[in-house]
Amino acid sequence: MHRHHAPTLPAISIALALMTAPAPAMAAATAASKGKSDKHSSSHRKTKKTKHVATGPSLSVIGFGIDRLYVANGAKVTSSAKCSEMIDGNGGPIGPPQQVDYDVVTRATAIPASAPTRTASDFTGPLQEFSEPTLSKPTDWSVVGAKGAGLFAAPPGSQADLFNTLLTGNLVQFGENEGPSAEEFDGKYSYTISVEVGGHTLTSTATAEVDCPLLR
Repeated sequence: MHRHHAPTLPAISIALALMTAPAPAMAAATAASKGKSDKHSSSHRKTKKTKHVATGPSLSVIGFGIDRLYVANGAKVTSSAKCSEMIDGNGGPIGPPQQVDYDVVTRATAIPASAPTRTASDFTGPLQEFSEPTLSKPTDWSVVGAKGAGLFAAPPGSQADLFNTLLTGNLVQFGENEGPSAEEFDGKYSYTISVEVGGHTLTSTATAEVDCPLLR
């Protein structure tokens, strides 16, 4: 009769270790599954939709169109180059016969055409006689602000949401071949627009100055 010998202690330890240790493939699959779960959770958080907030009415008087030159709010024109550009002088201080316009340029959004609108102005120089320092009686926004930047002078960059207010325009001509000289536009320009929209009042003011070299 043959006897069966019980396995020794080292043999039992090795067997248990082999039975309980996870296979490499199983460990890799578990790690990949966890990674996908975390990535899906992160992606879900990133793509969460946010509510769209509507943009309300806005108003900003951004500058002036002085003849052929756009002059931004707060700017002062003093260079010969800018003064010549203003009267289309091709580098000189006198321009050809031309239509001279003065415009106020405004950027505005979501203002109804019938919104009550008031204006005020304070000028020295060529527009002094058109000064009205106190706010005018209300009129419709569509009367004050015409769509677009104006006939001759537009600000650089986007032309979206621009409106213009024509202050005055006239034909200037001296002799047969001469138009305005640059220093005729010297002066300070200030314009205010105030609009009532939805129970609120939006008010904006722009100022500028022209100080061209004297014609020599």
